[in-house]
Amino acid sequence: IITTNLPAYVFQSTNRLISSSGTFINYEAINFSGAVSNPLLTIGVDSTIVRSVVTNSSINTLAGGIAMAGNARVTVQNCDIFMTGASGGATGGGIVGSGPSQRVVANRVQMSQSTSTGPAVSLQSSGQAIRNVVIGNGGLVGIYGAATTAALTIDSNTVLGFVDGVGFITGLTG
Repeated sequence: IITTNLPAYVFQSTNRLISSSGTFINYEAINFSGAVSNPLLTIGVDSTIVRSVVTNSSINTLAGGIAMAGNARVTVQNCDIFMTGASGGATGGGIVGSGPSQRVVANRVQMSQSTSTGPAVSLQSSGQAIRNVVIGNGGLVGIYGAATTAALTIDSNTVLGFVDGVGFITGLTG
């Protein structure tokens, strides 16, 4: 995504955008950046983020890009997510969902951390990861199904540079 004319929001180490209580919020064409020890953004119920860039340069292991929290029907589409800190995202992750019916479509997620145990993309029940490019640096898993009972859709993704490209929680029965 070319960010030349995108409005930019820069967060300092203790600040981040938390909108988990908001519903029907749409973020479009925004450049978010910061060095935050948590996910830089938390997206609310029935909300979307499209054509945006999220860069978290924190070296904290809990650093993350976008959290969809336990919120339903959230879409992250056509975004670039960069975890650029030396150990950032080791347990956090690029796009992390913990609710139902969350969609991750046509994004680029790049993890710079080589010992990452946190996935670049993580989804729960009814989650969809479609046509994403996920780039790692030797981390554990690119796309992860994190629910034991799930109807996940993982289709047409390109996953490079991880020990496991796609992984599922032990005991998956969906």
